[in-house]
Amino acid sequence: MYNSFDPATTRDIYLTGEICEETIIDTIQKIDAINDWYREEVAFIMEQIAKCSIVASSDVQIVPPEDRITLHVTSHGGDGDAMISLLQTMRSSDVYIDTVAEGYVQSCGLLIFMCGDKRYTFEDTQHLWHHMSAGTRGHVEQMNRDVNNFNKFQQMIDKLTIEKTCGLVTQEKIDGLRERCMDWEMYGEEAIENGFADYLMDGDADSLQKIFIKNEEVSLNRDYVDTDGNEFKVKG
Repeated sequence: MYNSFDPATTRDIYLTGEICEETIIDTIQKIDAINDWYREEVAFIMEQIAKCSIVASSDVQIVPPEDRITLHVTSHGGDGDAMISLLQTMRSSDVYIDTVAEGYVQSCGLLIFMCGDKRYTFEDTQHLWHHMSAGTRGHVEQMNRDVNNFNKFQQMIDKLTIEKTCGLVTQEKIDGLRERCMDWEMYGEEAIENGFADYLMDGDADSLQKIFIKNEEVSLNRDYVDTDGNEFKVKG
């Protein structure tokens, strides 16, 4: 189905190149396949546990095992509609989806990266945020409808950006970029300081072992990972 892709063992998915229907469908299918396998495994585990008399009491709470997907993103961006399809799949996933920004994440690529449960980047990864670009043609009424839809889509991007940066990027900041017709280009440390990413990596992207945080204050109650790869919660 996916050449060597095995949903029982594979947890690294690579989204590279243009964000379009073809690349997004492949990514969505892999995420869905891992989720299907995970749900079957959880159902089997729960069934086996339920057979044990030790958990016969209704006071016992059974917590499913945790599983995580790592989505590696390298993209200059692309189709906004295709991006939305992937974001909906990510939101509905029962398996956590962590994202890694490798090389460059621009436009739609950055928005996808921002929606990871845990977001890892490198010091020299380029992150680019900008307002959407689009065009229209036809009679005036049709063009007016298109422009209205473009504005609605941009409002959705604004809302998503503010939410995923925990308010570190404000609507005032976004409006200022629009008024000056400016793109916002940043690298690893600046991306973390502005809430686009959580962790700055120093090591192999496939292992996620050597990780350190440049600015703990802006991570806003997220989990932390020390230089040995050990996770711990923030108090308070």
